[in-house]
This record gives sequence, C-alpha cells and structure tokens, in this order.
Amino acid sequence: MWWMPTFLVRSYHMTIGQAGGLLGQMQLVAGTAGTLIASWLMRRPAATDPRHISRLLVWVTALGTLPSMAILWGVPQHVLIVLLWIFTPAVYFYIGPILGLLQNVVPPHMRATTCAVLLFTANVANLVIAPQCIGWLSDWFSGSLGAGTESLRWALIVLAPTGFWAAYHFARSGFTIRQDEITARSMKASAAVLPQR
Repeated sequence: MWWMPTFLVRSYHMTIGQAGGLLGQMQLVAGTAGTLIASWLMRRPAATDPRHISRLLVWVTALGTLPSMAILWGVPQHVLIVLLWIFTPAVYFYIGPILGLLQNVVPPHMRATTCAVLLFTANVANLVIAPQCIGWLSDWFSGSLGAGTESLRWALIVLAPTGFWAAYHFARSGFTIRQDEITARSMKASAAVLPQR
C-alpha cells in the first residue's frame, strides 16, 4: 500500500491528486470496514478457539494477496479500482486479530513488551527494509533491464508473493497456538505463587 500512489502515477498515469483522492477514500472506507469486520468476527463464538482465528488470517492474507498481484500485473483502470477496494480491507483486517492472539500466548507481564517488539519489527520491515529493497529493485529493473517507468511495477511484482509467505506462517502458528496459550497461562499461575519482592 505504501507504494500504491507512486505506482498509480507511473503505471496508470494518474496525477498525485487523483491517486491520493482514490486511495484516501479506500483507506478511510475500506480500511475502516476491514477493521470493523475483523472486530465483528472476533466476537463470534468460533473466535474463542485461536486455531480458527489463525485459519481466518491464513485465508484473508492469502486471498488478499491475489488482487494485489493482479493489480501489479496490469489490469484496466476500472478493474484496478475494484481490486483495490478488495485488497485494502485485507491490509487492515489482520491487525486486531494478530494483536489479540499475541496477548494470549505470552504471560501478562510480557504483553506490552511483546506488542512493542512486534510493532517495532513491523515498522522496521515496512518503513526501512522494504522501501530500500523496492527502491533498489526498481532502480535495477530501470537501469539494467530498461523497464523505464514500469520498473516500480516489476519491483513490486517480485515482492508481492510475500503475502503467501505470511499466510504460511499464520498456518504454522495454528498448529501450536493452543499449547502456547496453555503455557502462557501456566506461567501466569507460576508467577502468582512466587513471593513478591
């Protein structure tokens, strides 16, 4: 999503104002909808089992990756807009459920630190590492392969399948998450019986 305005300017020849207006509406409406839908689903009885939440995150992440890849391969502008309205809520969907799962698999005294480490890592990956990789790939495609203004498209296409990698890790976490919760509860119980200093 961070590169989408530049991508729309370079590959779809929109002005910055057109790209910002289009994406701003989507972030507000579809992003909010994705968060609210996730919240509603987490209140359902099935959400008491963390394996169901993990599976839901697998599906949303994997299926959300498909429209992003289609967007990058190049579709007519009216199809692009529809695919962006599908992709945008998926980007926001996982935030609440993943933080909720995280709270349940660590002892209470580690929850704030664990969330801080997760958010720090995500920000470093999304705001430091990914932009450098995408910029380097874009420059390489532009210079070495003569991709011109389409170099950003090719750089993003190379990295778009990482959504499937994320889905894989959500799936793997589903195998151990029940035991992880039990372990966190036992650590909480053990901490309760230790004498306080």
